[in-house]
Amino acid sequence: MSKQRHVPSLVLERIARSRSEDELVVVGIDEVGTGALAGPVVVGAVAFEDDESKLPIAVRDSKLLNSNKRLELLPQIMKAAILVGIGIVTPEEIDSKGMAHARELAIIRAYKDAKKRYSGPRVVAVVDGRNLKKMRKKLGGPCAVFADRADQKSYSVAAASIVAKVTRDSMMIDLAKTYKNYGFESNKGYGTNQHLTGLTQFGPCKIHRLTTRPVRKVMQSRADKKALAEVEAEEKQRKSEKEPISG
Repeated sequence: MSKQRHVPSLVLERIARSRSEDELVVVGIDEVGTGALAGPVVVGAVAFEDDESKLPIAVRDSKLLNSNKRLELLPQIMKAAILVGIGIVTPEEIDSKGMAHARELAIIRAYKDAKKRYSGPRVVAVVDGRNLKKMRKKLGGPCAVFADRADQKSYSVAAASIVAKVTRDSMMIDLAKTYKNYGFESNKGYGTNQHLTGLTQFGPCKIHRLTTRPVRKVMQSRADKKALAEVEAEEKQRKSEKEPISG
């Protein structure tokens, strides 16, 4: 029974289509990486024809699949999709804009990326998150659908979550080759013990999100240690200056 609830369908896509008398293309949108301490947020956008018989049957929310299954499904999704887009925001953008605004920016980038080489019917979005309704005008207007847990309900949103997850995982594996002290190849920037140990020992690197609480805490701790070391060095210098000169 619980497994059945996680099988996505095209119901939300058809709700979007029912809101217009004109032909629409409905693109599912989902993001990954909002809870990480390092690396980008990546948003996927995927649209399919309104025909279940043409869809890869094993598509599920990316969180319910292991990495091998996601990699297996990706080429099937790319082959079946009529539109695919990616939107990315950097750690610097996340720190400067805040996570909420950065997430919205990545969503808009993915939506625009999916549309940029397309000249067919109007494109509207199905988005994971009712709280994003304020973005309706930027994502297709009144026909757009915003639903909680859409990644478990909507086939296109589930596919978008897989595209986003595989893309971001690949980015983090590549970044691990440059930033070798944090285990990004396995933790993908999330706050595992391995990551936190590296962060404490080496401090943040260029792809850490400096506004996240664990990173700020480490930065503060390391700053305190540095200040303490400077004070101790000054005290040692003063003591050496006071020692009498022998001979």
